[in-house]
Amino acid sequence: MRQYLRTFCTRFGRAWTAFWFTPSDPIVLSLVRVLVALVAIWWYLGYYADLQTWFGPDGLISPEFTRLLRTDELQVERFAFSIFDYVQGASNLWFVYGLGLVALVMMLAGIFTRLATIVSLVFVLSLVHRGPILTRPADDILPMLLFYLCIGPSGAYFSVDHCFRRRRQSEGSDFAAAQGKALALSSAATLATRLIQVHLALIYAAMALGQLQTETWWQGTAVWWIMARPDSRLVDLTALSRIGLAFEYFVNFFTHAIVLYEICFAILIWKPLARPILLVLGLFIWTGLALITGSVSFALLMIIANLAFLSPETLRRWCAKRGWVCAPT
Repeated sequence: MRQYLRTFCTRFGRAWTAFWFTPSDPIVLSLVRVLVALVAIWWYLGYYADLQTWFGPDGLISPEFTRLLRTDELQVERFAFSIFDYVQGASNLWFVYGLGLVALVMMLAGIFTRLATIVSLVFVLSLVHRGPILTRPADDILPMLLFYLCIGPSGAYFSVDHCFRRRRQSEGSDFAAAQGKALALSSAATLATRLIQVHLALIYAAMALGQLQTETWWQGTAVWWIMARPDSRLVDLTALSRIGLAFEYFVNFFTHAIVLYEICFAILIWKPLARPILLVLGLFIWTGLALITGSVSFALLMIIANLAFLSPETLRRWCAKRGWVCAPT
């Protein structure tokens, strides 16, 4: 029994270490950074038109009202840090808001990528915490991705940092160039990617469990009730209900397909054989949900998060054909 436990612990420890810390190519993490930055900028600019209306000196969401929103039933204020809590005056508000936009652009371009990603996360969370009643579905996914991007070398590729690093290696000695290639694989990249993967699988599992507790998802009518909301949808498909029974079958199929996909993703995404199918299906499912719900940023972030399961070798070959990535640096 002692020998069995020793062998079990040894093998489990090796598998655990290999899963989380085996050095890997950070090219997928870099792609996720670029795409997340694009969505984050779009999300951030969504506050531009009404920034003063919400957070200005005479805004609807004053600091006092924000503190009230953070207070629970026991009159205990929950901790929620926001830079905008300490901003006074309209001009200062615009200045601080502009600094956040600069950080997001630097993250997109890959300029001082690690620092820019950390600062971007702080500004995104500051807006979320400053106006909690304005939260959208994307507000749960965007900070999660930004946080994990801070852990790994997300600026290893598709960045200005990458270009400068290549230039220094080309101008340096052969030893420096060989050392740079040896450092291309990163344990931090593996850790960040694995955290995204595990967190995403748990999100899919939680969504499926939540839907299975709702009667409309069991009946197959949930998609219809989503489509029937005129305040958020991008495309009005309710006119198709005139088709009759065929449309009803389609709604039922799509409703149950969403739940089945979420369950399969949480369980089967770890199987290499099922992974390409799930990633392709996710593209169609989230595109359809974006059209009927209007939650475009949320759907885009879920598609981007799915890319964390993309094989680095596949992405590198695809980029190499277009001349985007020539060699590891």
